[in-house]
Amino acid sequence: MVRSILKIVIFILFSFILIFSLALLDKFINLGLTKDMYNSFVTPFLLMVYFIFVYTSFRKDFLIRFILTRELYKVICYPIFLSLFLVFVINASRFVPLYYGGEIIGVGSKQGTDFNELSTVGKFLLVSLFTGFTEEVAFRYLAFGGLFLFLNQLVAPLPHHHKSGSKPPFKVIEFLIELREKLFFKKNKYYLFSWLLLTSSIFAFAHGPDITNFHLYFLPGFAFGWCFIRYGFLAAWICHASFNALSWPALIIIYSLLL
Repeated sequence: MVRSILKIVIFILFSFILIFSLALLDKFINLGLTKDMYNSFVTPFLLMVYFIFVYTSFRKDFLIRFILTRELYKVICYPIFLSLFLVFVINASRFVPLYYGGEIIGVGSKQGTDFNELSTVGKFLLVSLFTGFTEEVAFRYLAFGGLFLFLNQLVAPLPHHHKSGSKPPFKVIEFLIELREKLFFKKNKYYLFSWLLLTSSIFAFAHGPDITNFHLYFLPGFAFGWCFIRYGFLAAWICHASFNALSWPALIIIYSLLL
């Protein structure tokens, strides 16, 4: 009980320090923060931090998956190179319809675009770092680490009976046992690829795409998921943040070259 209260107190202090620091930065270098910006970017970020920090099982599992290799240059450099490649390829694809008499492919209906009030530093902090963290926790970590913890609670006691010769009472339970074993322990390529396809599709649909711009979100989501599986959460966060930060400059460069 005391430890739980202490965690909440620490989180409140962290939230206060973060918001106070952002307010100071906004005052001295004009980040362009508004109340809506706090609600859209800072609040979801803090909710994800709270979720991971307060719940012990999630915190321990998150720390295990934060970095999956000792080769830190791969964790940092590979995601940046990947995002740099993707951001130019994907943004270039938006101009393809122009050569057939169409219009530039637009963004998804649920993607935020009204960031004009934010400065360059403000966009990097909120759109790249904060949004990248929030979405990677939601679409990558919870979809993988959260699923692992859920399956552990649900079916971990069952494999012993399954291996002794008796089958689980329901096909669903049998499937969940197999899913847990092959996705998390054996790292079966078919299961990992299926997970990437599913989570990348969910990530894409969350941005409100249509058939013309679905790939604008599915491909980055697939790349972020691959970074998460291969190198850990930090790599996925770096890839996502880099992609968001580079998207607008890349679009301007491509526009100037093609038009």
